[in-house]
Amino acid sequence: MLDDLRHRGLFGLSKSEKVQTEYNPGNFGLRVEKPETVIAAMYDLAKLEPGEEQLLCVFSVLPAEPIAFAVLEALQPGNDELDSALRALVRKGWIEFNAEAKQFKCSPVVQAVTRLQVGERLDKQCETLVWALMEKLDYAPDMTGHLLNTDYLSGALNVRYAENVVDYLKNTRYEKSLLTDRIGMFYRTTGQMEKSLSFFERYHQLCEELCKANPEDVSFKYALAISYERLGITYKNVGDLEKALSFFEDETELFEELYDSNRKNVSYKYGLSTSYGKQGDTYRLLGQPEKALSFFKQFNQLIKELCKSNQANLSFKTGLAISYETLGDTYTTLGDLEKALSLYKKDIKLFEELYESNRANVEFKNGLAVSYSKLGVFSRDQRGDMAEARRWLKKAEARWTELVNDSPAYAQFQKNLAWVKNALAAL
Repeated sequence: MLDDLRHRGLFGLSKSEKVQTEYNPGNFGLRVEKPETVIAAMYDLAKLEPGEEQLLCVFSVLPAEPIAFAVLEALQPGNDELDSALRALVRKGWIEFNAEAKQFKCSPVVQAVTRLQVGERLDKQCETLVWALMEKLDYAPDMTGHLLNTDYLSGALNVRYAENVVDYLKNTRYEKSLLTDRIGMFYRTTGQMEKSLSFFERYHQLCEELCKANPEDVSFKYALAISYERLGITYKNVGDLEKALSFFEDETELFEELYDSNRKNVSYKYGLSTSYGKQGDTYRLLGQPEKALSFFKQFNQLIKELCKSNQANLSFKTGLAISYETLGDTYTTLGDLEKALSLYKKDIKLFEELYESNRANVEFKNGLAVSYSKLGVFSRDQRGDMAEARRWLKKAEARWTELVNDSPAYAQFQKNLAWVKNALAAL
């Protein structure tokens, strides 16, 4: 029974024999019922006030462990009745209170009873919690995926809460899909690729369900395209390039449909341009530079058009710099070194402008470090100029050292710094 409670829940017991109970209204003698029926009858949510029931629902989807008042307050913003509802639930015996630690705890039995009795209303009762967790796990739109509203220690706690929540909320809702994506991004940012992949697969499944249920809503189609991108990037990071490519192709197909339906929509055009870039990069890694070049040219063309019509948009300028870098890599592989060098110089010029416009911007600083490293490797491998290679690689090392110091939780910066140090040591 204990194992069933852990894995199936209170009302999913694999074996349940009937027992005798003295509670038998209107009749004399013992009444025969299953244990879970008796337990459920002991707790009646109908006796609770609306605010008390709503808060109990929140407890029912969080881990059955002590939770500090400050944490509950952060997860229930705008709830003016939080303190009184907590006191009422403690007084009525629904939750426990540790006065010394100022922590509240709900037992697994009460959690299971609450979820059963509330039923389909559980998602609605937990809306504030879901949005609060999404806000806590919101991430920077750049390549770092940094948490914007909390530190990584608090983020680890919130992501554990969020995992519990998405497990218990059964309905397919847009908010649930977004929270699932936030969990996947947290694990990707912290270098936990297997966990990241698991939640991106769930995000993708939710997006498919939403798209199927709302075929006319293009926002769900856009989200589905993003879910393909998430899976593609993750499979690329774990080295499964063929699988990554198939997801990038699916992403591109959706963005082409979206862009063809509304060519004035810059989000669709930008999504299409970057999907071409990801396909190109995957073909490059697969050793097919000619195919890679074709996609990189499409990436460059679209992002150049976006830059020209949206000159104040620094994301587009960043994309243009990256497109020059990818073309430089490909022309280097194909042996056109003069063309490659000219493209690397365009890449560096743009990233230096971006970096000078905002030295604190992580993406600009990392982009500049990557650009320096590209010229360093080019000088070393294509020209045999070790002094020039050292000069560029030292510049890259300085930027990545700053990034590691500023963003120690981001695993990729650690890897980049280790790589450039090894490259310098080998010169």
